[in-house]
Amino acid sequence: MLKTLPYLLILSLLGNLVGLFALYKAYDYRKKMILAWAQSHEWTSEFHARPQSADQPAGGVDVVLLGASITAHWDPARHLPGFRIINKGIDGQFASQLLLRFQHDVIDLHPKMVVIKLCEMNFAHQVPFSISRDNVKMMTALARANGIQTVVATVIPVTERYDAQKKINQTIHAFNRWLGEYAAENQLILLDLAGPLSDAKGFLQPAYTDDGVHPNLAGYERMTHSLHQLLAAENL
Repeated sequence: MLKTLPYLLILSLLGNLVGLFALYKAYDYRKKMILAWAQSHEWTSEFHARPQSADQPAGGVDVVLLGASITAHWDPARHLPGFRIINKGIDGQFASQLLLRFQHDVIDLHPKMVVIKLCEMNFAHQVPFSISRDNVKMMTALARANGIQTVVATVIPVTERYDAQKKINQTIHAFNRWLGEYAAENQLILLDLAGPLSDAKGFLQPAYTDDGVHPNLAGYERMTHSLHQLLAAENL
């Protein structure tokens, strides 16, 4: 018994250390989520301060684009004049922040269709896969409950050079596979933005980006072409 006592003490100490580490990670994640909520609340206050009529074109809204930085700098409406498209992208937002403003920025506009698009940052900042997945599920449920045709867009990967540092494309590919399955199982429309911009290995092609993450003009042209094909197919 005396011989095994040191080993038992070591095992007990290791168990306590593992428990403390788990508590630290839980606290750190909670802190990040609270910060994300606070940032979202601050960024969306300007939208709540003005009437939605300021965003509504005559005849109503055909499509709302909901997303983060890639969406914010995308302007398909300029190239698709036959469609009334409202862009509700905000730089630097996680899926949880899109969900927080879904009522105001989507439902209250009464669009025919919403395109929900997540950015790579959801997978580059240690946000659990399940969090992004569940936020997408909640947004699609809200859209369908309000009679809005729901489109989920695949997440655009990063370049091979960028991924060498971040190691996030594997998670992005897994999320896109889940997204395709989820769309098929729930009769949602899948907009593949990743495919047309990716190379044979699944990385974002350097020709379509200047920073390894965000599309450049050529990349946005490919995205707009994909969106146009979808809208034409849906007879919107």
